[in-house]
Amino acid sequence: MTKPPPTPPGEDVQAETRRHFAEEMRHTAEQGEKLTGGAGVPDERNGQRNAGAGGEAFNDWPEVWGPRVGRALGYAFALYLLWRLLSTYVLK
Repeated sequence: MTKPPPTPPGEDVQAETRRHFAEEMRHTAEQGEKLTGGAGVPDERNGQRNAGAGGEAFNDWPEVWGPRVGRALGYAFALYLLWRLLSTYVLK
């Protein structure tokens, strides 16, 4: 988190800090959405689900189901890897 910029004398310091904090939270939310893929999260601009970068809704089934299937396969592989490591090294 970055430091808030200095406030000129006579201005409300807490208001500037709140504004800076709101900007940082908005930035964190955007980055978190990019990290998790944002699948199924309603788009704040137009309320659409599964909206692309331009706000258009996905109508093509590979664009909708591709990330879902890939994410499910990734979770399945992670669970298998965890089970394999636990059964091999911990639960001998």
